[in-house]
Amino acid sequence: MCIRTGGHIVISHPLGRAFVDRLRAAEPDVVPHPLPDETALRQLIAGLPLRLVSYEDEPEYYCAVLQARKSQRQSPNERRTAPSSQSASLPLFPQIPPLYALPNGPVQLCAPVVRGFGRGSAQMGVPTANLDVDVLTQQLTHLPRGVYYAWALLEGDDAPRKAVLNVGQRPTFADGGGDTARFVSFFCLVFDSN
Repeated sequence: MCIRTGGHIVISHPLGRAFVDRLRAAEPDVVPHPLPDETALRQLIAGLPLRLVSYEDEPEYYCAVLQARKSQRQSPNERRTAPSSQSASLPLFPQIPPLYALPNGPVQLCAPVVRGFGRGSAQMGVPTANLDVDVLTQQLTHLPRGVYYAWALLEGDDAPRKAVLNVGQRPTFADGGGDTARFVSFFCLVFDSN
């Protein structure tokens, strides 16, 4: 998980679930999932090291606060390794709750980093690296757009780094700059140089 024990995750929208449902009906590619009601949220976090701290679902306000709790350590028999066709340098993959696991297991993406628009770093303060999607066509065929927990192994690294992977489509900014092609970018959660 990308959060420390005791840390919080806030899922919120100032105009409420009904507003998000209307957005979803109009733009299902942009808003693929509804904000969960309390029962659905509890089902989503079942089996995860999270607890629901507070939940507010008003007509014009939605806010759910989750807190990370210490997870149970898994024995080596409860862990999955990458399929043998993948690089032996990949880390062990912890057991993932069934609702969150990719149907065919972990996906390995290996591509050169290409220049982006500089928005992640310059405008958001989150330096991302963009991968060359032209060499990832086959791997991306069955990988839906979304944000994924990932490991990144950069040239010269001895061990993988925890990362967040974004598989999306441009434009992601309201100014509409850039093309409308698919893109893949990642952000290393711990990174000490550019």
